Amino acid sequence: MKATVKVEGLKELDQALGELDRDLRGRAMYQALNFATNPIVKEAKARAPATEAAYRRYMSSGQGEKTTVFTKNGKARKGKSKRAKRGEGRYVMQQAGLLRKSIRRQRLTKNSRERHRAAVGIGIHLKGKTGETAFYWHMVERGTVNMPAVPFLRPAFDHNKDEAVARFKKKLGERIDKFK
Repeated sequence: MKATVKVEGLKELDQALGELDRDLRGRAMYQALNFATNPIVKEAKARAPATEAAYRRYMSSGQGEKTTVFTKNGKARKGKSKRAKRGEGRYVMQQAGLLRKSIRRQRLTKNSRERHRAAVGIGIHLKGKTGETAFYWHMVERGTVNMPAVPFLRPAFDHNKDEAVARFKKKLGERIDKFK
């Protein structure tokens, strides 16, 4: 999901930003972006659905694991991945609130910046601190055939975008004045 906001009236700030050193310019921009996106991140976390307590989830055993097959000559090669067999799975405890914990603001890499034309992104960080993933976030946000959508990212952005632009202008002006 990609959203664009056009900001007008920042010519003075842009000229002042151009006068700064390249490193200071980047620091000022990232500090202002982080400050501006705080309300969006907080509201997205508040809107994300979460269960009250941990629950058991069935995980099929061996699904997706690669096998090694030996040829007649004795050389090892990759075989087909295993398929899940009925009844060989196990139950694991799924922690409550994983989706909320996974919502983060992230500084984009150079390749991502060029592709998305953005420096900071708010989204679902796929690896949590426990190593579990909130892989299902897009199904919750957009819904599926059998489940209605429960949007949490888009409404958080729509509700806070004007405030984020105002906070960005304010913080960028402060940072430029400080670094001059």
